[in-house]
Amino acid sequence: MTTSDKIYRVNLWRFGTFGIDTFDVVKRTAKSVKIKVVDIDRFGDHSYTTTHRLSSRDYAFFDTMEDAERAAENVITLRLRYEEDRVEKLRTRLQEVCRHKAITGPSDGRCVRCNFKVPNPDDYRSGG
Repeated sequence: MTTSDKIYRVNLWRFGTFGIDTFDVVKRTAKSVKIKVVDIDRFGDHSYTTTHRLSSRDYAFFDTMEDAERAAENVITLRLRYEEDRVEKLRTRLQEVCRHKAITGPSDGRCVRCNFKVPNPDDYRSGG
């Protein structure tokens, strides 16, 4: 990793927005980076520094915006693929217990034909 005065962070949290944040680098080591965070509120701008590991399950840091954008695209693609696989597995599991797959009833998440109570009904709202 080359040394630069800016660093770009991609949020890797499962329910993150995957936006790219830009920070000023205060100090960098081989394994961590200390960044300056500007907190804007109604009383003015306040800044503080915080240290992050460069290899983390929560964030990924990049020296160029191009690398950060590529990483964000990859994260989004992987998350979408994961969600598609999960929905398919849930629908298969639902079919094993409820052959109708008609989860379009009231908001309590029951099948409109057999009254089966569906776990996680939001995953089946398309009706199968």
